[in-house]
Amino acid sequence: MTSSLSRGHNARLAGITAATLAGVFLLGYGGIFVWGGNSEATSPIWPATAFGLVMMLRLSHSRASDAAMLAAVLAGGLAANLLGGAPTALAVGYSLINMLDVMAGLFVVRRMGGIPRIKTMQAAAKFTLAAGAFPSLFGALLAAALVTWHGAGDPFSTAAQWFMANFLGVMILFPFGLTVSWRQFAKLKLDHRLLEAAILVSLITVVAVAGFRYGAPVLFLLLVGVLASGVRFRLLGAGAALLVIAAIGFAAVYSSPEGRNLYWVEMLQFYFAVCSIAGVRTAMLLNERDLHLAIIERRHKRVVRASRFKSQLLAHVSHEVRSPLSAIIGFSAMLESGSLSADRAPEFAAIIAHNGELLQRLHDDLLDLSRAESGTLTMQPERVAVAGFRFGAPVLYLVLVGVLAASVRFRLLGAGASLIVAATIGFAAVHSLPGGRDLFRVEMLQLYLAVCSIVGVRTAMLLNERDLHLAIIERRHKRVVRASHFKSQLLAHVSHEVRSPLSAIIGFSAMLESGS
Repeated sequence: MTSSLSRGHNARLAGITAATLAGVFLLGYGGIFVWGGNSEATSPIWPATAFGLVMMLRLSHSRASDAAMLAAVLAGGLAANLLGGAPTALAVGYSLINMLDVMAGLFVVRRMGGIPRIKTMQAAAKFTLAAGAFPSLFGALLAAALVTWHGAGDPFSTAAQWFMANFLGVMILFPFGLTVSWRQFAKLKLDHRLLEAAILVSLITVVAVAGFRYGAPVLFLLLVGVLASGVRFRLLGAGAALLVIAAIGFAAVYSSPEGRNLYWVEMLQFYFAVCSIAGVRTAMLLNERDLHLAIIERRHKRVVRASRFKSQLLAHVSHEVRSPLSAIIGFSAMLESGSLSADRAPEFAAIIAHNGELLQRLHDDLLDLSRAESGTLTMQPERVAVAGFRFGAPVLYLVLVGVLAASVRFRLLGAGASLIVAATIGFAAVHSLPGGRDLFRVEMLQLYLAVCSIVGVRTAMLLNERDLHLAIIERRHKRVVRASHFKSQLLAHVSHEVRSPLSAIIGFSAMLESGS
């Protein structure tokens, strides 16, 4: 038994180590290949470090697995750098720094207590600084020192490029990599929704090709596609949409000579990071909503079942009390009228005592039930803050994120107010800029505002419907709880009122039976 468990553990460790090695190599060499090599400077596209850190945070639970996966990160990075054209000394140095980046992020996150449940902006900012900014800055300083020692380039530009590549890789991969799980495949029921998934992926692909061909006026539609995928297919949908968009975006960078511009590549990765965070956060909010609705529905059914049980109990008590009471009242009336002979009086007194004991037992059961009553159920709904984004660059799609954030926080009025602000500034730009009065630009601006309006208003309406549904369930739940509480009080009152007559019946029937 022990040997089989050991073989299973070794097989698992070998599997995750091989997956880490393959992922680090493919993502690392893929970024270098898209950029055109790293023989002269580090590549600004490097999601390999973030992938290695995600794998270790999710799958490594022992020192042996830590050592094996760190070795895989080192080997995968070394192979990617050597194939990318870096000198041997720099390739070894870069790979060692990548491994140290992963170790630094792993150390900081584990010191924080592991992967946290991010519910507020403060928690998101703290985790981003700990897992993304600190290891990236640490690696950037080491890379600058390595380049200075080797004399292969500008240390400052190397450090800045290293920091941005690793930090943006973390922002792109972390939201999806730290939240997705295999159990979510079963929940989606993809075998019944393959056609819908294929249509959605096809639309996103077409829009992505058009967006990266015609530029910024169409790019914001990709964020809408990621959000739509997150709404329909939750985390897996958002991740698949982001994968399609990133593949097409980096293919555009590789195929276009103008695309290999450092600013453009970094802004493209920032765009992917925004899409990743917005899509994953939307899917997580919907998952939390579904979970809360399921919990409320389950509690409501439990209270309804308890109320139905109490109603049945009252009917059963009424039925069980009727027969003993009829015997007690009938024989008591016969004894009181003197129609019974003296020699039979003890017999009927015993019958009265027996029925009184039955009622006493029923009373004791009711009293036990009343004492076992747990009380009423209280609901405490909590608001979930949606992460917003703030960045100095004039990126048009961030306005759509602002409209969504306003609709989440302030519903229809927030969406309308943010849309008015965006439309006012947009048409002011059309009026003031000489190149703004272009027919295509004006039509695309109005299309952009229409998409913002539809997405913002639809988001606000969905949230209003959710709030209404929760309010209806809460009101029904309170009504059922109130009825259940009333029935509990009724049972306690019946138990209290029955006690005195039962004591008299049992006492006097015992006196009659004994002939005293």
